[in-house]
Amino acid sequence: MVEIIATFTLNFSEKIKHLDICYKIQDELFTQQCFYNEVKEYWEVKIMNFPYNTLYFFQTKDNYFLDPSNPIIHQDGQMYYSVYTEKPKTQQVNISASVTINHQKTDGNIAPTVFVNDSFISLSITLHFNKMAQTTAHIITIEWISPEETYYIMDNLLRFEKGATKVQANPHLRIDPSTMKLGIWHIRILISNILVQKVQFKLSNISYFKESW
Repeated sequence: MVEIIATFTLNFSEKIKHLDICYKIQDELFTQQCFYNEVKEYWEVKIMNFPYNTLYFFQTKDNYFLDPSNPIIHQDGQMYYSVYTEKPKTQQVNISASVTINHQKTDGNIAPTVFVNDSFISLSITLHFNKMAQTTAHIITIEWISPEETYYIMDNLLRFEKGATKVQANPHLRIDPSTMKLGIWHIRILISNILVQKVQFKLSNISYFKESW
């Protein structure tokens, strides 16, 4: 039996503080810590004897997310996993992104002021790329970094259709007193583990409304 050594690199910022990979071998869940490479500026982990079709995900202390570079996923009840396989050859995609935050356009290092009076901070992301020769899937990963450097990650699977030159994504972060801090927020947008855009916004004047049941 050939022993497979799996190496993972994640193009996230050092603001995460702590990052683990969790994986299932014969229905038993294992956890191994990832480490930040300050020279190469990414997180990495190497695991011995990591068979193909292993189910896995990554987690911080606040949430879990899928492998940003792997669009092969598996759903088990309410849980989603990345599936470890040989990486397929896909079309090279050059991507740029235009972003609005609560309907306000962002422009480089200019931080629009956001006044929140509903339940979410909403992004509208339009991804522009060269014409697709075939339909492919890509993971979009959003890093939210608060003024106090609290860290949140969310992700989603996007389909880049054959012949398309752009795709839309509309992620949002639910607001509550524990997550929403006034000041400058930073957002990093990754497609298939490649950083395509960094934006920021200034959050002020938060109003919280209780949800009606």
